[in-house]
Amino acid sequence: MAGLSMKVTIRDKDISRKLDRALEKIENPVAFYKNVGEHVIKTTVERIADEQTPDGQAWQRLSPVTLAARAKRGTGSTIYREYGDFIGTINYEASDDNLIWGSPDVRARIFQLGGKAGRGKSVTLPSREYLGLSPQDETIILEMAKDHVGL
Repeated sequence: MAGLSMKVTIRDKDISRKLDRALEKIENPVAFYKNVGEHVIKTTVERIADEQTPDGQAWQRLSPVTLAARAKRGTGSTIYREYGDFIGTINYEASDDNLIWGSPDVRARIFQLGGKAGRGKSVTLPSREYLGLSPQDETIILEMAKDHVGL
């Protein structure tokens, strides 16, 4: 997948150990990873709509210059949804070994990580993290794994 994809490590060591144990028992891992993929796509889209990071922090607001330019174009003040096309690029790939989710969009990396952009790289965009797992996601994924193996 070109653009940006994520490898996520579960931060809660207890949840991570329990998830590892459950994954060892899963007979059809691709089905589990597809279920997780649908969940993370849903939460990623919600996160973009809510303009917040996986841990619930609000994204940095658009600059006054950007807001003024958008007012002239009549495209509004939403972040990453000016034209409505970016959210539709969020997707996942599931296999028996893992789940990869992200976006093939050329803007995905700069949206997630921030950096220099524009003509001559004259503008610095802040990081507005949208990919990742919230603590709630980690708990939900563990419950999904338990359900998948019948625990």
